[in-house]
Amino acid sequence: MKRLLFTPLFVALSIYSVWAQSSLEVSRQWEKGYGASLLGEVALGWPVSKATPNGNILFSFPYRLCASRCSTSIVYRSIVRDSLYKTEGSYVPSQGGALAFVKGYSTKLSGGWDEATNKFYTTSTYYSPNFDEIGKVTQSQPAYISSVNPLSNGALIMSTTSLIGDYSDSLVRYDGQGKRIWAVATANYNRTQNETTWRASATVTPMFHGEEAAFISSKSVRDINNFNTIISQQTDLKVITGNGTEKWTAIIESPLTYTKVVGTDTQGQWYVLTQRDSLGRVLTFSGEGAKVNEVVISIPNLNNNMGVEIQKTADDGFVLYCRNVLNTFFAKYSKTGTREWSYQMPLYIDQLKITSTGNFIAYTQYLNQYNLTILSPTGAEKTKLSLFHLMEGSNGWLYGTTLDKLYAINPQGEIGWTINRASARAVVSEDVDGGVLLTETFSTKNSTASPFLGAWNLDVVNTFTLSKYTKEGKLLWKTPINATVEEPAYQVRFMAGAYPSKETKDAYLLTSQVITMSKNASMGNQSNVSYSTSVIKITRPCYTQLTATLATTSPSLCGGQTVKLEANSDSLGFLTYQWQRDGQAIITNRQSTFETTTEGVYRVMVADSVCGTSSLSSTIEIKSTPNASATLATNPPVYAPNKAKLQANEGAGLTYQWLKNGQEIVGAVASSYETAESGAFSVKVSRDGCSRTSPPLTVEVMLPLGVDGTTETELHISPNPNLGEFELKLPTGWERAQIKLHDVLGRDVPVNQSNGRITVQAVAGLYWLKAMFEGRELTQKVMIHP
Repeated sequence: MKRLLFTPLFVALSIYSVWAQSSLEVSRQWEKGYGASLLGEVALGWPVSKATPNGNILFSFPYRLCASRCSTSIVYRSIVRDSLYKTEGSYVPSQGGALAFVKGYSTKLSGGWDEATNKFYTTSTYYSPNFDEIGKVTQSQPAYISSVNPLSNGALIMSTTSLIGDYSDSLVRYDGQGKRIWAVATANYNRTQNETTWRASATVTPMFHGEEAAFISSKSVRDINNFNTIISQQTDLKVITGNGTEKWTAIIESPLTYTKVVGTDTQGQWYVLTQRDSLGRVLTFSGEGAKVNEVVISIPNLNNNMGVEIQKTADDGFVLYCRNVLNTFFAKYSKTGTREWSYQMPLYIDQLKITSTGNFIAYTQYLNQYNLTILSPTGAEKTKLSLFHLMEGSNGWLYGTTLDKLYAINPQGEIGWTINRASARAVVSEDVDGGVLLTETFSTKNSTASPFLGAWNLDVVNTFTLSKYTKEGKLLWKTPINATVEEPAYQVRFMAGAYPSKETKDAYLLTSQVITMSKNASMGNQSNVSYSTSVIKITRPCYTQLTATLATTSPSLCGGQTVKLEANSDSLGFLTYQWQRDGQAIITNRQSTFETTTEGVYRVMVADSVCGTSSLSSTIEIKSTPNASATLATNPPVYAPNKAKLQANEGAGLTYQWLKNGQEIVGAVASSYETAESGAFSVKVSRDGCSRTSPPLTVEVMLPLGVDGTTETELHISPNPNLGEFELKLPTGWERAQIKLHDVLGRDVPVNQSNGRITVQAVAGLYWLKAMFEGRELTQKVMIHP
C-alpha cells in the first residue's frame, strides 16, 4: 500500500467585505498526520469532529476492518489542539455510542493472557471528556462506564458494567488525581427454591443527586423448572452516600416485572418506575427514604425499562422517555399520572432539555445523522430536522447543518436564523469570539477514479470552503481551502471541521482524512483501503497587500476645533491602526477613526499582523488657530466727536475682520479700528484659513456737556431743571425703551422709573438722560438743583 503524501496547501480567498486596492489570502503553516493509518475496507459515512470542554478536538470517522465478516465501527481520535495526539478508541454505531461516551466520558479496553495465572484479563481505562485518564481497572471482564456523576472538586462517581446496555455491576469513586477511593457492588440476586446460595447479576443503571447514588437491588427466588418464573421477590431502593456507605434502603411494595430508578429533582427526591405490560407505577421517595407519592400510568413495553428516565416539568407533571436506546416512546404526564400526550422520538436520544418557555429540545447522533426535535409544551411538533452535523455553542444555542442549510436554534427552542447554502456536507464549530465556523465539502465526479472507489461512490474530487458567520448569522468571510491529494485516481480527502488554534492567535486547525484505495484492490481483501488522518494549520484570512488612505469629513482643519480623521475601515476586524502626530505614535484606541483638537501633521499606519503587512497613509495637517483679543486703546470715557480706538493682537501672517454687535464691519480689516459709535465690538483673527473670534468688548461714546443731541426734541422732560424728580415723555413706540442716566464723567446714576415719572437720588449738577430701543438712542440734558 502506498503511503499517503500530503501535498502543499495553497489557499485563495473569496471575501465578502474587502478593502479597495487590498487583497486577502489564507496561508498554510503546516499539515501533520496523527494517529496510525488503518487498513481495511471502505465504510459508509463521513468524518466529523467537535471540541471537547477544554478545547481539545475529538475526531470521529467510520471504519470497516473487512468486507464480509465485520461491521462498521466508529473510530474516535482525540488530539490536543495544534496536533498533539492523545488517544483513540472505537464503538459500534448500532449501539448508539452508549459504550463509548456517557456524558462525554469514555472507556478504552485492552487486555491479554496472563501466563502466571493462566487467565485472560481485560484492562478498562477511563477517560474524561477532555480525554485525560481518570483511572483503570484490570479484571477478567470489561468494565464499561454506564453512568457518571462528575463532582465539583474534580472527583467523580460512576457505575460500570460488563454488559451492553443500561446496567451496573458496581459504583466506583475516583478522586481528582485518578485514585480509586471506594467501590460498592450494585447487583440483583437470584436462586431457585432448593438453593441456599444467591447468584449475583447486574442491576439497572443508578441515578445521582449531589454525591448520592440510588439504584434498585432485588432478591428473587425462581422456579427450578422454569427460571423465568418468580416464586417470591424483594425489591429495594438503595441510596449510597458520597463515602460509599449505605444511607438507607426502602422496600418497593408489590413490585412489577421491571423496576428502575428513573429520575431525581432539585429537592433530592427519587423517582422509581415499576412496570408490567402496559401498567406502570411512578413512586416518589423523599431524600430520607419515605415514600411520599405514587401515581399509576399507562405505558408501552419499554424493553425492560432500559434507558428510561423522567424529567419534571414546570406544572409539576413529568415527561418519560428513553435515553440512548432504540425505543422512541416520549410522553407527557400530569402530576396525577394522566398521559396528556405522546410523541414518537428518533432513535438514541442522548440529550433532552426543557426550556424556560416549556418547549422540549431533544437531539441525538447516529452515524452522521443528528436528529433534532423540538416540541411545544402541548406536544405539538415545532421543528424536526435530520442533520448532518450539530454543535452546541457556549451561548447555549444549537447550530446544525443539512445539505443545503445552516440552522441556529436559540435556548428557548426557536429557530433564530437560517442560512441557505449550496449543497454540501458541512461541519459546524465555534470560534473564540463565539462566531460560527462552517467547514464545507463539495463533491464532483472524478472520471479517472479507480473502479473500486466508484463501487463505494467515492469516485469524486472533494473541494472545501471555510466560512465564518457572526452569532447573528451574518457572513463575515468565506475562503476555499485547496487541500489536494497526490493520486486523485486512488485517493479522496475529507474535511471534518475547523477550530481556533490555542498556540497561535488568528490561526485555525482543520481536521482532515484521506482514504487511499490500493491499486491491487480486490473483493474480500482486508487491505483494500488505508485511512489516514491529519491536522492542517492555516492562518485566518489576512491582507497580503495594503494601501492605507486617510480622509476627513470635518469642514475645518484647525486646532482648537474637533477634527475627525478616518482611515479606510475594516469590517472584518483584522487590521490594527497606529495614529501618528508629527511623526510620533499617539496612544489611542487603535480604531479606524480618530478625533482630535490638537494641531499637527497626522497620518496612520495600518497593519495586519498575520500577513505581516502594513501601509502608511498620506498626511493631513491640522493647522494652528491664532489667538484673538481686542482691547480699548483709548482711555475712557470717550466723548463725541472723539473716537474710541480698538486694538487686536498682532503677529506674522495674521489677517483681521472687525465686527460690531456680531455683524462684520465693511472695510474694517486692519489690526486696529476706530469708532465714533457705541456698541459691542470683536475681531476675527485669521491665518492659513484658521480663525478665532475675540470675546465682545463693549464700547460707549458719550456726548459731552454743551453738545446737544440731535434728538433732544424727541425726549420731553418736565420740569427741567428739577429737584431730582421729573416726568419723562417718550416718543410713540418707545414705551419699552431702556432708560439710563450718566453724569459728566460718563458714570451710571441709578434711577427709579414708574409710570413715566423718574426719581433720582443724586447731587445737584448736569446729567445726561439716554433712552435706548432696538439699537437706536435718544439723549437729553437734565439739570438737577440742590
